[in-house]
Amino acid sequence: METNHISYNIDKSATRIDDILNANNSGFEELDEIPSRDKLTFTNGFYIKVGALFVDIRDSSDLTNEHKRPTLAKLYRTYIS
Repeated sequence: METNHISYNIDKSATRIDDILNANNSGFEELDEIPSRDKLTFTNGFYIKVGALFVDIRDSSDLTNEHKRPTLAKLYRTYIS
């Protein structure tokens, strides 16, 4: 089975976080559509017009009191389907 697993490296992660936080604020391009995935990096940014819709399962925080895996997984999968 092919995998794209990469071992976590805390030093590289800390450097990447510092790079993001210290990046120039003028490096954000305005676009009319979401750019392709190959144009997205940790250090660039884009302003685009988007909308978001959030839908929640009523009383979902209580589901774990009554149900366990794999029932929870089936409930969540059914909900998003």
